Amino acid sequence: MQTKLTLIMDKKLIEEAKVYAKETQQSLSQLVSEQLERILCKNEDPGKYKDHPMAYLVGLLDENSEEFKGKSHKQIMYEHVLKKHG
Repeated sequence: MQTKLTLIMDKKLIEEAKVYAKETQQSLSQLVSEQLERILCKNEDPGKYKDHPMAYLVGLLDENSEEFKGKSHKQIMYEHVLKKHG
């Protein structure tokens, strides 16, 4: 079920978001909804965000990977930073 939502944001942010939405052939509502779904991890298609720069860290590339099983996103990020920066 869809419902209307009113948001108050910085005018410049809204203008830039509208340009991005137009460039990606989405409505602003679709763009906001997609980002909220991503943040809340409620997307039904695990591959939907596979090209996102953070996909590796949150295990979206391969949700069955042993490397990510049983670990929180904080633990995954900690291990990644430790591995990268020693």
